[in-house]
Amino acid sequence: MVINGRPSLACNTFPDKMKGKELVLEPLSKFPVVADLITDRSIIDNNLRQVRLYIGERDKNDRGLYELQYTAAKCLKCGLCLEICPNYGKGDNFFGALFANDTFLTHSLSESRKKDLKREYSKHFLAGCSKALSCESVCPTGISTLSSIFSLAHSKSK
Repeated sequence: MVINGRPSLACNTFPDKMKGKELVLEPLSKFPVVADLITDRSIIDNNLRQVRLYIGERDKNDRGLYELQYTAAKCLKCGLCLEICPNYGKGDNFFGALFANDTFLTHSLSESRKKDLKREYSKHFLAGCSKALSCESVCPTGISTLSSIFSLAHSKSK
């Protein structure tokens, strides 16, 4: 939800640590509101399914990427990165940081699948990301989208 104007996980927000005397709770604005503070974030799963992005085989040849892959795998699919992203709008073609992180995680060993992922990545992330990196500032697990972007470019170019 949005807590005092900032996308946050309610379970990870401590009111006594916040500035000010008021606590303002709002639903995420970039997802349909179901009731009160509950939003429908099914678009996240639908987008990942659309491009057939599932946890798959990792590239076992590049051990240097393991630590970054582990960090990217911590994504909760909470949507906070999409909420704060200036490039993400309701129902558009830009899938956001969680897509970049998931693309980085999934490495199919077939060349045709790598080509498909690269095309989908270009279409649904690269073409729309301005690299504002506001996603990094709200990620509850501290995922570095910039590291995923850099590592993806490195691993896809091999």
